[in-house]
Amino acid sequence: MARFEAQVWVSGELPYQVEVNAPNIFAAKKQIVRREGVKEHEVQRVFEIQEESSSSSSSSSSSGGDSEGSIALVGGICALAAAWWLLPWIASGAAGYGAYKVAKGRVSSAILAGIITATGITGFVTGKAIKGEFNTDTANTEQVQTVDETN
Repeated sequence: MARFEAQVWVSGELPYQVEVNAPNIFAAKKQIVRREGVKEHEVQRVFEIQEESSSSSSSSSSSGGDSEGSIALVGGICALAAAWWLLPWIASGAAGYGAYKVAKGRVSSAILAGIITATGITGFVTGKAIKGEFNTDTANTEQVQTVDETN
């Protein structure tokens, strides 16, 4: 049998926690109503308590979750690094696609190709400028001198 926990909210009183053993959530709720002498709508937030049977199984399950979280974190960092590395190309593609959507059907193919090329180059240059701005040492270091005024 599984173990369930619920909150009992009797009007005019503070809510309190109750635990029962039951085969399913519906039987747990009925058992709490019968045992506590309350109405069914006063039994709220019924959920199964996941108890760990042994320390070896709990350590293996927690380490599995930790490794999945670590893999997700490393994957996210790699995705951000790849996006940063590809920023000029992403900006170029976005600018070119935007120009295509705006000018499609309004101008000839040659002019459309020129617009897409120009905006693509502008996007690439802008992306390189943004990337370069973050990669330079723009922090101005200021040297502070101590003056001895004991004259």
